[in-house]
Amino acid sequence: MKDLGEFPANHSGSLVVAHPKLRDINFGRTVILINNHSHEEGALGVVINRPLGTTLGCYNKQFANSPLGKVPLYSGGPVDSGSLILTAWKWGDSGEFRGDFAVTTDRAESLLEENQNLEVRGFIGYAGWKPGQIEEELGKDTWIVSPIIRTLIENLKGIDLWKGILDSLCPEMEFLVDFIARAPIDPSMN
Repeated sequence: MKDLGEFPANHSGSLVVAHPKLRDINFGRTVILINNHSHEEGALGVVINRPLGTTLGCYNKQFANSPLGKVPLYSGGPVDSGSLILTAWKWGDSGEFRGDFAVTTDRAESLLEENQNLEVRGFIGYAGWKPGQIEEELGKDTWIVSPIIRTLIENLKGIDLWKGILDSLCPEMEFLVDFIARAPIDPSMN
């Protein structure tokens, strides 16, 4: 695997990408934006590559004619699958990622009106880890930590985002990644 340098002990603002060997129905082939992480409280993030194919306006008619009506919805993870989390992000002048997690609908509307370059996504549910769990899973190579790569985030969606990040970080896994991408997550469905 390509040497990615040292990542901080706190992975807030990073991506964790499912290793190709992860065959879990909830997390196989996922890319998760880690929004909060500490050794004392665990970690929380949202899956950014499982679009639901609908918008906030279709999901909740209250937003149909608002600035949030066209916000795309994603399956954010298996925890609290009835909750809606809005995340807003943009790219800074030097290309760095700047995100606001769990913004209120009023704040999201205000941010969208102020900044046309802002991207807002809605997530149904989220991914969560108890204290020490994500560190243990990283130690077992369940996940690969990645910086947020602008060109991939902006240009790839769904499983292609997962493949693109892994191909850029671990080119030696390209064959495995391509094979896994075509196989069903649940082997009994083969």
